[in-house]
Amino acid sequence: MPDQPTAQPSFLLLDALPLPAYVSDANGAALFVNRALTLHSGVSTEELLGYGFAELIHPDDREHALTLWAREWHDGKPTQHELRLRTKNGTYHWHCVQSQPTFDRERLAYIVGTLHDIHALKDAEARVTLLHLVTARLSHAQDVPDVLKVLPDCARALHAPCATITLLKDDGLHLVGAFGYPEACLGVFRVLPHDADVPAADVLLTGQPLILPFEAFAARYPHLVSPQPPPARTLVLIPLRADGHVRGVLTVGYLEQHDVSEAERTFLLTLADVLAGTLHRVQLDVTSLETEVEHYRAVFEQAAVGVARVAFEGARFLEVNDALCRITGYLRDELLTTPWTEITHPDDVDLDLVPFRRMAAGELETYTVEKRFMHKHGHTVWTRLTLSLVRDARGRPNYEICVVEDISESKATEAQLRASEALLSAMLDALPVGVTIADATGRLLRDNTAHRELWGVPPETTRWEQYGDWVGWNPDTGDRLSAADWAMTRALLHGEIVRSELVEFQPFGDTRPPGERATLHERRYYLNNAAPIRDAEGTIIGGVVAEQDVTKQIRAERTVQENAERVQLALSAGAILGTWFWDLPSDRFTVDEGFAVNFGLDSALGREGLSLEQVIATVHPDDRPELIAAIDAAITRGGPYAHQYRVRRHDGRYYWIEANGRVDKAADGSPLSFPGVLLDAEERRAALAALRESEQRYRLAVHATNDTIWDWDLSCGHILWNEAVQFRFGYSSHEVGSSGAWWKANIHPDDRERVVAGIQAVIGGAGETWSDEYRFRRADGSYAEVHDRGAVLRDAQDRAVRMIGAMQDLTERQAAESALRESEDRLRIATEAAAIGTWDYDLLRDVLRWDTRTKALFGLSPEAEVTFETAFLAGLHPEDRSRVEAAVATALEVGGPGEYDIEYRTIGLEDGVERWIAAKGRVFFEDDRALRFIGTVIDITERKRTEARLREVTEALEWRVQERTADLMRTNAELERSNTELERFAYITSHDLIEPIRTVSSFTGLLKQRYGATLDERGQLFLDMTLKGTERMKALVDDLLTYSRISGDRVPLRSVDVRAPLSEALARLERRLTETQAHVTWGELGVVLGDGPQLAQLFQNLLGNAVKFSRAGVTPEVRVNAVRDGEWWQFSVSDNGIGIDEQYLDQIFELFRRLHTREKFEGTGLGLGICQKIVERHGGRLWATSKVGVGSTFHFTLRAAGDA
Repeated sequence: MPDQPTAQPSFLLLDALPLPAYVSDANGAALFVNRALTLHSGVSTEELLGYGFAELIHPDDREHALTLWAREWHDGKPTQHELRLRTKNGTYHWHCVQSQPTFDRERLAYIVGTLHDIHALKDAEARVTLLHLVTARLSHAQDVPDVLKVLPDCARALHAPCATITLLKDDGLHLVGAFGYPEACLGVFRVLPHDADVPAADVLLTGQPLILPFEAFAARYPHLVSPQPPPARTLVLIPLRADGHVRGVLTVGYLEQHDVSEAERTFLLTLADVLAGTLHRVQLDVTSLETEVEHYRAVFEQAAVGVARVAFEGARFLEVNDALCRITGYLRDELLTTPWTEITHPDDVDLDLVPFRRMAAGELETYTVEKRFMHKHGHTVWTRLTLSLVRDARGRPNYEICVVEDISESKATEAQLRASEALLSAMLDALPVGVTIADATGRLLRDNTAHRELWGVPPETTRWEQYGDWVGWNPDTGDRLSAADWAMTRALLHGEIVRSELVEFQPFGDTRPPGERATLHERRYYLNNAAPIRDAEGTIIGGVVAEQDVTKQIRAERTVQENAERVQLALSAGAILGTWFWDLPSDRFTVDEGFAVNFGLDSALGREGLSLEQVIATVHPDDRPELIAAIDAAITRGGPYAHQYRVRRHDGRYYWIEANGRVDKAADGSPLSFPGVLLDAEERRAALAALRESEQRYRLAVHATNDTIWDWDLSCGHILWNEAVQFRFGYSSHEVGSSGAWWKANIHPDDRERVVAGIQAVIGGAGETWSDEYRFRRADGSYAEVHDRGAVLRDAQDRAVRMIGAMQDLTERQAAESALRESEDRLRIATEAAAIGTWDYDLLRDVLRWDTRTKALFGLSPEAEVTFETAFLAGLHPEDRSRVEAAVATALEVGGPGEYDIEYRTIGLEDGVERWIAAKGRVFFEDDRALRFIGTVIDITERKRTEARLREVTEALEWRVQERTADLMRTNAELERSNTELERFAYITSHDLIEPIRTVSSFTGLLKQRYGATLDERGQLFLDMTLKGTERMKALVDDLLTYSRISGDRVPLRSVDVRAPLSEALARLERRLTETQAHVTWGELGVVLGDGPQLAQLFQNLLGNAVKFSRAGVTPEVRVNAVRDGEWWQFSVSDNGIGIDEQYLDQIFELFRRLHTREKFEGTGLGLGICQKIVERHGGRLWATSKVGVGSTFHFTLRAAGDA
């Protein structure tokens, strides 16, 4: 805790306040607390100083409060907010905190805050809300059980854990309902005689409320005291009075000693009246609805819903309650004189009028309709009407009872929900993979089009156990999947995340086009991905599964595998070394001459027949055991056989060969024959070694490059990324996806379709390489411009099997290109402005390029073709040609300066005019070769002609320039000093004025608070006028300070997202917008070069004016728009207010200019002047358009940021 500061004398005045008060610094640390705060909190002054006061704030409110105080310190404006503060009894109470910043000259010195305990008000609001809820529910109650359903709500409204209702009946006292009591405590009280010695009987007898602490209860009713701990320490019993008679008792029990406040007593009595009236109503025989409505009018007056009695003739309201008045905004007398059709939205009149007429004819007894009422203030209110017919004694329609519920919020929520549902459906249906979503029980909530195309239409599934009806297999084991094996079940029950799990399944129906259909129930394959869905507490509330159809890939892989034997046996003839045939029943092994040569055998014996031992005798000893095992395994299982090993030839060396064969078996499974071929494996093994070396180099290159390298296995969709994807785009290793879907998802939505279509076209055979530029999302949500290119690898059947590529981040290159373009633009503009010609000579291709200006200096038309020989050399003055050629040769010389600077004459090739030219250039070299020769030319003919004359007048001209420059510098200095003094004067004057104004305001307020009651009406009027005058003066001085600060604030302009200052302005105007129910909307706003705080002030003034100058009875509608215009953004702030006469549009930006009296519209006359100053400070322009009675639009321009 910081040392306690010495309290300023002005602080000590706060001790005289009866309200808790404090003084804090910018960080929220308390500098002083008054006595009332220490008494209120029960904490000493020393403990509250520093950050001790912040410890009193409820933890859920603390961060928000400190943020508001920090903003208040930054803005220097008063604030008011609500928070919970711990009081001396340890409980948290709601308080309203009002803070007032205090300045010391121009510096914000400290903040003074006062605390108002509003806990009782908050508690009362909660109880009133609950009372409305109870009343609404009771209005629909049909019997006593319906009434008893609200008993828990009644207990909660009173913060009581238990409550009961006892009714007086002919045979005694009946305990008809209880909440919170153990059943064992209630048995003896279920039915009691009228004269039973219990508290409820005493209340029924006296008709008065009874409050019984446990001690008083034990003393008065000792026979009711149990040895067990009592379920309640305090009982409150309220009589239920209806129709002038006590008909029952409401009993509320508290676990601790409880003192009933006056507010609680009033609430209890009101609640008891509502309960009693409802109980009486449901117990009576209904003889006349009109009588019943009249009897319970008081109950409906307190209802949270609107209630009305409506006549069929003229559609008039006969009676309405306060709630209906609040819903529609009309006074009771206004509603009673207005037909309901006139306050119904025009589009909804027939919706209600048709059933209304049927009810008037007696055809309908009740109906419900949702429709819109037109509120008195012009906006619409969505309502749900429940209407019931009341007949007279003869059974004829008399009138209707209408119950009106305000459902505006639920309608808005429904609209948002429908929009969210539509967006979700569109997103799911746009996905190329099947998606299903289930709740925690496994009930399928939704799927998408891709899932239905994959599976067909699934049966209705309401729980995960029904997944056993779905037909699927584990492709590795062939086992049928049970309900618990499906990925969705594992995600729901165990929270398991499943990635790329292959599943074999049988669709519910064949969804392919008729021409592609095979059997109805053929098996297919998909890659399965699943994850649980958790709520904020981590509880699993559902699951999601994504399924990618890989049937074609799996079948292709199997086809390749099945054809492996045939492919191996059908290798090129040059790679086959020999063949063998082994008759297994006779064990006769014959070989051809090539086989015998490679095994070092006698070819004659090979044709006659050998034993296996003879054949393998020349196999390398290290390879022989594995070879014998491989042969035995092949004979046992049958089918294809392949094995590599070394054999010794006649030269004594060992060579690698590969034997490929097939074991054929009889029907009974016995082996018949074993034919095969020998392949040369030496070259293949060398190639594999070279491949491994090449792949190693590839991996080293991938790690060495800064580009993002990717390797896409097209057969399974798996993508490998190098580490560059992490440091280039900010993704962690576990965030980088290994599927094409992850890559596609991170492509900018506007680029995705084009990029995917392009790469798919190349994969499909449109080429071997692909490249494109698009936007790729970084981990922080921003997008990088990238150049991506790749090459497709194809198999022998020309099918794309693999694609390898590199993604280059173009951010730095584009910035450089942008800078280059800007430089070239500046150069072009400069050359055009300076009448400079340019030339570019490509020395390798001998191509010369001249712009129009250069051609003109050589007397050529803009369309003329130019070369070094026929245009440049031919156009030189004969006397200057050798000198120019020598200068060119020197510039082109390797190792030379590479610079070219010369003046020479030309003879126009088409017009014959002689001109003087100054030429400058530079040669660019690479590998000791001159590549390009670039330069500029300028016409100096006039300069040459006037050089002599210029020398004569130079001295006189220089003297005049120096004299004029000195005069201008003196004038500018004087203007700058004058402006600075004026701004300084305005700032100092307004700043020095603020303190006495604040003093006058504060002490005038104290006078009114302390002595206002002692003044007569005229004295109080004078005080009010003084307060209003000081408030206007303070507003004027604040605006003057703001105006002067704009000029003095020279903060460099930087990139600003305009949404940020607009949001700040809306936050400052929140209270006014709420009071006026103004609607503010905006579109795309862009990024500009600006000063954020000043732009927030600009929007605050323009939006504030739009709300202030609104038309009576019309809800303010304000729209903020922005349009990009080259290097500028043009903004507009439009309203539907009173408008401005066109003749005053040029005057409204003048300081202190007002078009209306202060009594009609408050203000200082500086607001628009401040706006104009801010826009001019940003280099922009501010103007207005308007039409009286329609509204105004204020336009201003701001320069776009470089990256906007």
